[in-house]
Amino acid sequence: MGYMVVKVSGEGQDRIAQSASDFSQVCDNDRISNAAEYGKPYDAVAYYKGLGLVDEIWLSASDSAMSDDFSKINVVACLDRKRGSEVKSLSCVDEDGGDRVTVDYYSVEYEITFREAKSGKVIRSGETVSGTAERCTQLISYERGSRKAYARPDKDAVQAKLDAFAG
Repeated sequence: MGYMVVKVSGEGQDRIAQSASDFSQVCDNDRISNAAEYGKPYDAVAYYKGLGLVDEIWLSASDSAMSDDFSKINVVACLDRKRGSEVKSLSCVDEDGGDRVTVDYYSVEYEITFREAKSGKVIRSGETVSGTAERCTQLISYERGSRKAYARPDKDAVQAKLDAFAG
């Protein structure tokens, strides 16, 4: 009996970016072959892991992550929710298939990992930024089973971390 392992997709692959949003793949350990070389001047973008329509995806955490000019990007900041940092801040009412549901909205800390865009190599990690649940939003993404939603990272705090990294 023989076995064959086939890798269909996954982490650690070379990718070609066609937009700034493609750089989010670096957060999944991929590499962007057409990224700028790592070095000064640093041009960084940031993404955080959040809920999409079906599953968790990398979402823009900085204005630069939506830029049309992505040819100079050489650093990607990946923000992951820090386990154990969740604090329930609010309960929000939402509609799900015509039913009213209560969703618990959590403030959370995000840990930042800076990576080289071209190689995917971790440059440094450990700093955090807050995501504060201050008020219920009109559109809220939540985990259907647990009815939990998490605040997105504070955009100004993320930009300050990117600016500090760039020096």
